[in-house]
Amino acid sequence: MNNNPSSSSVIILTGASSGIGYYTALAFAKPGSKIVLVARRRERLDELAKKVEEKGAQPLVLALDLAEPSASELIVKETIKNFGRIDLLINNAGFGQQMLVEETSDDSLRKIFEVNVFATINTTKKALPYLRESKGCIINVASVAGFTPMPLHTLYSATKHALVGFGKSLRFELIDSGVTILTVCPGPVATEFMDSLEGLPFPKWLLKWGKLFIDTPECIAQNIARFSCRTKSAVLYASLRSRLSSLGYHFCRPIADQLYFLYVRKMRPKTPK
Repeated sequence: MNNNPSSSSVIILTGASSGIGYYTALAFAKPGSKIVLVARRRERLDELAKKVEEKGAQPLVLALDLAEPSASELIVKETIKNFGRIDLLINNAGFGQQMLVEETSDDSLRKIFEVNVFATINTTKKALPYLRESKGCIINVASVAGFTPMPLHTLYSATKHALVGFGKSLRFELIDSGVTILTVCPGPVATEFMDSLEGLPFPKWLLKWGKLFIDTPECIAQNIARFSCRTKSAVLYASLRSRLSSLGYHFCRPIADQLYFLYVRKMRPKTPK
C-alpha cells in the first residue's frame, strides 16, 4: 500500500453510519478509493454512500450487526469478492451505556463486548492475510477510557482497555510483515453520547470548563486520515484535546477521583434504610 491510503485503496470502515465513522468515510472518499461501509442502519449507510460517490469514491454498503459473530467473516468475504484486496481496515464500531455493573443484564454485557472487542479482533483476524499481501494498515478506534476510569460506563471502559492492550500486543506479532496497527484514542467527542453531560451533578462552571476538551467528530476523522499514512505501529491520542483530557485526569487524580465519587453517589439509586 502507498503512503496515501485515501487514494486508489480498498478501505473497510465499521461503525460508518454516524459520528466519527460517518466523517471518517467522507475523509477517505477520494477519486479512486473504494470504501466498504459497515453498520446496522442501512438507510443511513445509503445516504452516506451517495455522498461518498459524489466525491469520486466507490462505496459498498454492508448493513450488518457486528454483535453477530458471522459478521466479521462476511465483511472480509464481500470486500474480496467486490474489490479483490484490502489496504486499510478501520475498526470503529462501538457503543457505551450508562449503568452500574451489578444492574447490567448478561445479554447487555455480552453485546458490548461482542461489538466493541470481539468484532474488532475477529475482523482483524479475517483480514490479516490480505493486509499482509498489501502491506496495509489496521486502525482500531479505542478511547482515552482505555487509560482512565469512566464510572457508570465501566463495561465501556473495560472494552477500550481491551482494545489498547490488543493493539500494543499485536504489533509484535506483525513485526517484519509490513502491516501497521494503530490504536487511536479519542477523548470526549460531540456526539449524542455526550448529551448526558447536561445531567451530571457537577457545578455549572466545571461542566463549562470540561466542554473545552470536547472534539468534533470531523476533527477526529481528519486526524484518523492523517494517521493512516504512518509507517510505524503506535497507540495515539486522537487529538490535542484527547491528550489533554487524559493528562488532566492523571495530573489532577485526587480531585478527579473525588468528582467521580460524587458523580456515582448522585446517580446511583438510593438504598432504603
